[in-house]
Amino acid sequence: MDEFVFTLCLVVFHSYISTEVYFLGIFRTAELKRIAFF
Repeated sequence: MDEFVFTLCLVVFHSYISTEVYFLGIFRTAELKRIAFF
């Protein structure tokens, strides 16, 4: 049971980090495009 909970937490944590990185990438790209255009 502990192993299952640990794996579940790991998956949730990993997907949270991936989402953070994904959105960070989008904002970075938007900033770079804005700087490039202006």
